Amino acid sequence: MLVCSINHPILDQLKRIVVVLVAKPKDPSYDSATRRVFEKMTNEGESASFVPKETNHCRGSFPAINVGVSLGPGDNKPRRVSVGKHDEMVQRLLNDGDVQRLASHQDGRWPIHETCQPDADLKATIASFKLWAPKLHQHYREYQGKLRAHIPDLKPNFPRSVFSSMAFNFGPNVETIPHQDILNLPYGWCAIQALGDFDPQAGGHIVLWELKLIIEFPPGSIILIPSATITHSNLPVRAGDQRASITQYTGGSIFRYVDSGFMLDCELKAKSRKLYDQVYAEREGRWMTGLSYLSKYENGKLC
Repeated sequence: MLVCSINHPILDQLKRIVVVLVAKPKDPSYDSATRRVFEKMTNEGESASFVPKETNHCRGSFPAINVGVSLGPGDNKPRRVSVGKHDEMVQRLLNDGDVQRLASHQDGRWPIHETCQPDADLKATIASFKLWAPKLHQHYREYQGKLRAHIPDLKPNFPRSVFSSMAFNFGPNVETIPHQDILNLPYGWCAIQALGDFDPQAGGHIVLWELKLIIEFPPGSIILIPSATITHSNLPVRAGDQRASITQYTGGSIFRYVDSGFMLDCELKAKSRKLYDQVYAEREGRWMTGLSYLSKYENGKLC
């Protein structure tokens, strides 16, 4: 069984990094930050009034709120997701310095130096999205930059994250069922971080079904996975323990919107069938292009 206690890449047959277990930074203040985020989410969740669709959904039966920029059915352009009566609660969480610190570490820009490489000391290196998949991270960053330039008033969740959305999964026992987040970028990664007060040897494990892996996943740990293509879930924690989580991700529709010239596919097709056919033809090879953004890991070094 794998344990998410050191930074550990999981490779495919071509030595591409497809999943990364990200250990907690060796910094006591970071542990304190994760505990405070859990406490804040617990307090906010206890005072919130969740509706049935927020407590029973495709990921399981627990309260969850998705916040950020999305392009969903019925939308003609990306917009911030409406959270209704939870707006003040969501803003308190997004503006919280500890939440921002965790989000930035998931992205890979806190507190990593630009030149940091994980081959020096895997047990000590702080590593996340930007470090383990710099080309994929840049791909996200480029599209986010284009989108924000096109819609300047489209406020991101965090200024230091390339992800467009975050899910707050409130406790006391977040147990996800086996699922794929099929609306996320198919070749992209999402960052899942466990929070809470639980014994990681007794529960809370992450399960990656196609890879046949059960991973011990302590509070504060992060896993980077292609959540749209790998079926994943987590085990319940033991009675009396508590678990919550936060996840950052980006919907594939955001990338398609940018590729179509900041239009829906139907709008592009009506405007120019030639351009539509060109964009559609390029998408046929997008999976292989996306895989080329993944880093390789050989002899203890990124390639």
